[in-house]
Amino acid sequence: MVVMTVGIALFASVAVEVPLGTPGFNDAMLAAGEDPRYVGPVTLMQGVGLGLLAFALAALLRTPHERIHDVLGLRPASTALLATAAIGGLLVWIWPSWLAAQLIAWTGFDSSVASIGKLLSGPLSENWTMVLAVAIGAPVSEELLFRGYLWRLVERASGSSIVAFALTTVLFALYHVDPIHVVALLPTAAFLGWLRLRSNSLWPAIIAHFVNNAAAVAIVQFFVEPEVGTGLSWLGLGLFLGVVGAGAWLSRSAVSEAPASPTHR
Repeated sequence: MVVMTVGIALFASVAVEVPLGTPGFNDAMLAAGEDPRYVGPVTLMQGVGLGLLAFALAALLRTPHERIHDVLGLRPASTALLATAAIGGLLVWIWPSWLAAQLIAWTGFDSSVASIGKLLSGPLSENWTMVLAVAIGAPVSEELLFRGYLWRLVERASGSSIVAFALTTVLFALYHVDPIHVVALLPTAAFLGWLRLRSNSLWPAIIAHFVNNAAAVAIVQFFVEPEVGTGLSWLGLGLFLGVVGAGAWLSRSAVSEAPASPTHR
């Protein structure tokens, strides 16, 4: 069993050697004249590999009395936090998108954000695999690895969910490599981590991540060059913080009744 698990992990690590979002990967695809009909399946396979890696590592991490889905945090969450995840996922991208545009203007650096948009902007009949990879593959696989397996690993090693929140938030942002993308992604990463911390479940983070990415795909499909103005960005931030505050208040009883993490029992 251990040999099989290690084999799956090695296969998955090769499949995700170059993560979606690195400028080199996206720019190389575009420079080579590739289109989403090729890049999409490759990116989708990367997501599958990352998910397999998370399950394989969770299998190695679990104790004899733990199940894999417990290690990954795949347990029920309150309705209030699931709703907060869905609504927050629709709003969380607005201010970071404006921030990314400001950073590009201030620094003059290129960003992988634009190249990802180009890969997603074609007709759905041609780039549907790319859409699936970004809207579904990335949210599920990245959450399983970062706020599933790595969260549990850090929590067990440090004895603190706060440390797990902080470290996985930073690692998730750094995983996207591109400096501008990393900085702009930190608020979203913190929101996803807060959902995981507040709910003691991975499902709210998966839902928020899915809604955020699906919204980005829809915007790219329907708007050629979407731009977020300063006023809209701060309005979006205010609405988002309001949703988070309401979710925190509505879920307070569910949090107090939630079972403790095995680390703290």
